[in-house]
Amino acid sequence: MRKKINLKFINSEHAKLENCKNFMSKKLFNEILHFCCLLFLIC
Repeated sequence: MRKKINLKFINSEHAKLENCKNFMSKKLFNEILHFCCLLFLIC
């Protein structure tokens, strides 16, 4: 029983980490896209 709880906890922590990574990469992608748009407008 105890192992199951630990596994659940680890899985939820892992999911949080994945969500964080996905969020950060999306944010980074948007930043890069925005930067490219600015460069395009300047040129």
